[in-house]
Amino acid sequence: MVELSPAENGLLKQAFAGDSLNTAIYIARMGSRTIEVSFITAVGTDHFSDRMIDFFHSENINRQWVVRLADKLPGLYAIELDQYGERSFSYWRNDSAARALFSHGLEEHQVAELAESFDLYYLSGISLAILDDHSRSLLKQVLIRARARGARVAYDSNYRPRLWKSKAEAQAVTLE
Repeated sequence: MVELSPAENGLLKQAFAGDSLNTAIYIARMGSRTIEVSFITAVGTDHFSDRMIDFFHSENINRQWVVRLADKLPGLYAIELDQYGERSFSYWRNDSAARALFSHGLEEHQVAELAESFDLYYLSGISLAILDDHSRSLLKQVLIRARARGARVAYDSNYRPRLWKSKAEAQAVTLE
């Protein structure tokens, strides 16, 4: 996601972040090029998306699985600080490119190839929350096929109530 955070004199600083991207960056930095890290997402064809892909490259993250969608933009969030330095977040991601990865981004043969591509897959509760039911089903198929061939799946339950229809839905999807 595109991140806007407070800077001096009321200005905003722009960066790229998000739970799964941050994890990919940490692993890439710790792996010292001995671990190949790929990021699987969709972005737009706009300048923010171009810079985001350049940022992935600068962090030694493989961009092979970054899909470009001409009619979408990356998600955006802004960080605000209260008088005590406590952060709060505002999000604009309802129509983000990442939400459309499985519904408009990947072809059927790519979904099958994705299941054969990695030894470890990492995703979060946010990754699941932003996908529609059909996209979650495709992702589940990828992970089932990957695990059947011995790949591992790491899951961070990172729960954001506003992203789910209900707590019960979040629990059911997480358990599944």
